[in-house]
Amino acid sequence: MTQFKRLATTGIAIVALSLPATAHARVMKDPAVYPTATPPAAHSAAGFQWEDAGIGAATTALLLGGGVLVASAARRRRTPLPG
Repeated sequence: MTQFKRLATTGIAIVALSLPATAHARVMKDPAVYPTATPPAAHSAAGFQWEDAGIGAATTALLLGGGVLVASAARRRRTPLPG
């Protein structure tokens, strides 16, 4: 079981480190060198973005489902092996 916990912790750490951070701060030494961002074009349909919500919900469902599968697999292996 200790080996499984170590493997799971390592996997979670690798995934967490591979994802980009949500906020980055950087000191700009010469602002004239960096191009300025143009404002995004306004959407014609202002309101809730169902496509983005669906992607987030699907990702959450997959991650939770994967966690349940890993937990159930670990729980099944607690029984002693015959012999």
